[in-house]
Amino acid sequence: MEDIAAASSQGDKVCYSDSNVILSSDIHFIYEKQVRIAPNLCIFMFCEKGVLPITLNGKKDVLQYDKVALCWPGSVLYADYPSPDFKGACLCISTHFMQAIIHRSKGMWERFLYLKEHPVLQIQPENGERFVPYEKLVAGLLKNPNRVYYKEVMTCAISGMLYELFSDLPESISHKMEQNTLRQGDILFRKFTKLLTDETIKSRHVSCYADKLCVTPKYLSAVCTKVSGRTASEWINDTVIDRIRYQLAHTDKSIKEISEYLEFPNMSFFCKYVRKALGCSPKAYRDKLR
Repeated sequence: MEDIAAASSQGDKVCYSDSNVILSSDIHFIYEKQVRIAPNLCIFMFCEKGVLPITLNGKKDVLQYDKVALCWPGSVLYADYPSPDFKGACLCISTHFMQAIIHRSKGMWERFLYLKEHPVLQIQPENGERFVPYEKLVAGLLKNPNRVYYKEVMTCAISGMLYELFSDLPESISHKMEQNTLRQGDILFRKFTKLLTDETIKSRHVSCYADKLCVTPKYLSAVCTKVSGRTASEWINDTVIDRIRYQLAHTDKSIKEISEYLEFPNMSFFCKYVRKALGCSPKAYRDKLR
């Protein structure tokens, strides 16, 4: 995320940036370059006018007004030089952010798999109008970055735009994908992500999830890497950190109680784990939110 922000910041083109989201009004920094998308990053590229020839995972296409290109972790992107009138933007989100969206809604995982195989999405003209309220909301928010809950509202607005984008896939495509196209690895990975949402399972070890899925830890991690570009350990760690954030922000449990609830062996280990992941102690993180 830091590299993307630094590259796109030339000319003050970054509209918004935090640890999970970067919204840039320009994508000139990828022209005539071949880049591999980092394993913790997803990039959505939009076009307002003109055209941009791209090659995504070996497949040539053209980014134009009615298309959105979705670059998933591990994707290889080459962007040629655009037409003189080209104007585009990109939304970079962390896989943690994407993971939260996938887990929240029924049928989202099938849509994710479909778009992983078909990363350039055609937007129907009548559906494009649905994005206008979100665009206006984001534009208004950008004018007042010092408002209370600015980041939270911006995150909700961007999440809404992504849900609208995913909803352009009809249910029939999602159902067909689930019934006919899912490979064994996709099915295993989906079962794994469902286990991650089970609040009764608090283990931080790949072996625990592998045992429940009747596979070896090595095989589970290999499948996760192939399907999502991230290891099983990375997905587990993201889930644990998400639960820690929630407990610190939205409950009155003491730090010790949270440590015990999430089944850490002791307070010292819990505090070290949080400090490494969040850059501060559990108490300091909680104090920043209150």
